[in-house]
Amino acid sequence: MKIGKLIATVLLLILLAYLVTCALGPKDLNVERSIKIEAASSEIYPLVNNLKNWEKWSSWYEKEPTMKLSYGDKTEGKGSIYAWDGENSGKGSLEILEAVSNKQIKTKLKFDGFDGASYGQWDFNESGNQTEVIWGMKGDDLPFMLRGMMLVMNQKTKMVADFDRGLANLKKLVEG
Repeated sequence: MKIGKLIATVLLLILLAYLVTCALGPKDLNVERSIKIEAASSEIYPLVNNLKNWEKWSSWYEKEPTMKLSYGDKTEGKGSIYAWDGENSGKGSLEILEAVSNKQIKTKLKFDGFDGASYGQWDFNESGNQTEVIWGMKGDDLPFMLRGMMLVMNQKTKMVADFDRGLANLKKLVEG
């Protein structure tokens, strides 16, 4: 009887600790990063607007080169889509929702098993002989019970690092 009460108390304490972690966890995973690239936006834009080009610079392919990719009938501009399946990255898809040539791209990111989506935006601000590339992501409100896991896994910090690495790779690719 005492063992049963002890186990129940320990489980209750673990649950309470997780609920506190969820209350402290992030409500969203919004991230925005930028980099200046010595090139016209017309040189950079196609590397983002054509989803097949993401393999050349994305930090996620760098981390998991064995990830399986599949593309829709269209791979460039509005309506293009690709999906991935990776051991570490899970399964998901990315779709270009809007594309304004050499200026802006809006995307929708979905992970299998999650109801919500995240929305990305790329802005290409050309000034003189350089372009500021801004990559942002806004997620739907995270479910309360998922917030604890996001906090413990330090997910927002990982996303910032992935965005920074991807933008650095893009810069290196463009500037050669």
